[in-house]
Amino acid sequence: MWVNILVCLLTHLIAGMSVSFDQSFSCYADSGNFTTNTTYAKNLDFILHSLPNNVSEHGGFFTVTVGQGSNKAYALGLCRGDLTSYVCHSCVKFAADDLRARCPNQKETVSWSSDPPCILHYANRHFFKMLELNPTTFVHNNRDITSNLPQFDTVWESLMDSVVTKASNGSSTLKYATGKANFTASKTIYALTQCNPKLANNDCDSCLRELVSFYKVCCHQKQGARIQNPNCWLGWDLHGFYVPNPATTAPSLSPPLAPGTPLTITKEDKEDTQEVQLLDLVLGSVPHENSSGDFNLENVGRSLDFPSIQLDILQAATNNFCDENKLGQGGFGLVYKGTLPNGKEIAVKRLSITSDQGLLEFKNEAWKLWSKGEGMELIDEHLVESSVPAEVLKCIQIGLLCVQVDPANRPTMTTVVSMLGSDSITLPIPAEPTFYGGHFAAKPIQPNS
Repeated sequence: MWVNILVCLLTHLIAGMSVSFDQSFSCYADSGNFTTNTTYAKNLDFILHSLPNNVSEHGGFFTVTVGQGSNKAYALGLCRGDLTSYVCHSCVKFAADDLRARCPNQKETVSWSSDPPCILHYANRHFFKMLELNPTTFVHNNRDITSNLPQFDTVWESLMDSVVTKASNGSSTLKYATGKANFTASKTIYALTQCNPKLANNDCDSCLRELVSFYKVCCHQKQGARIQNPNCWLGWDLHGFYVPNPATTAPSLSPPLAPGTPLTITKEDKEDTQEVQLLDLVLGSVPHENSSGDFNLENVGRSLDFPSIQLDILQAATNNFCDENKLGQGGFGLVYKGTLPNGKEIAVKRLSITSDQGLLEFKNEAWKLWSKGEGMELIDEHLVESSVPAEVLKCIQIGLLCVQVDPANRPTMTTVVSMLGSDSITLPIPAEPTFYGGHFAAKPIQPNS
């Protein structure tokens, strides 16, 4: 899990993103309260305990009911359409724990917490197919569009119309779409929309267009934001923040051109920068189950500890680990570049056949680099020159703090945002991660200077 958190933090820091939150959850006061150890409380606890597995094992969406009459509990979990089962499970688990802490006695709550986000909604009533537009919340970064705002607005509206139409015409298991468009010769808007797939197509369209209309209220002129309600969300940014997939990409458009401004809107098959591809790889992102081609989640290990891909797929992707595909060599073996059947480029580290070290040691290599004061070795060489070492190491340290053995020692997301935005906060020294093989007792690990 720490890798996903670390990459998100590092990506946002490199992008210079400071964020403003409206609200990432809602406790429904008018739905009534429950007390501990009642039948409804036990039904709800049972649902929330099993929901992360159920959502992640069913393509990122699951609904469930437990109980009878007034004690019946309903829950819905929805992960963003490009998330792996591993990341999806982590997101739903975090949302469930967070909601129970924030809304300990409310019978109905909804959460859009975590990044990448997921929706978790539970209640004492049936709501799965109901179009509900409130509450509406948002989160945006604090960087503004400082030039070409009219052109940005024009392209933004055309792009949103395209991705809303694509998502709302989705299936009963996935209503999700992405797209991108250039609003200047060098700047691109990336957009994503998604609905609760149980909504009728016209209700999904209405839900998303309601969020589009909220743009001028909350987030006009912002370089990036996410707007959401209990049934849908949309987001955009000036850097790629999702895994592109031709099956869920909105078609190219021809919006009006501002005088003298070149404009192209392209269908995205894959990101064209190695940095983004490598970040996607570290994030553990793979195409959704509805992706086209032979590569699907049946070929990907569903271990919540570490995602994996079958050997025959990697052999085909790397041309049987040929020398022409070799990128370099690390302490545990050679690193190869490869291309999956869907066109996504990956990097693969192949453990040396002469090494008796395994997956546990491979994962622990990162933590050893940190404790030896060699944290910059974790960063891809293509990013090193453009990175500020102090900021990179700060992100790594925050990532380590987010996976402490004792949850009480982990910072809240509010604290994480404060840590990222301040140079005066002294960060605690992280302890060894839960999967560290030496022992179970957590002890601080101070990087060598």
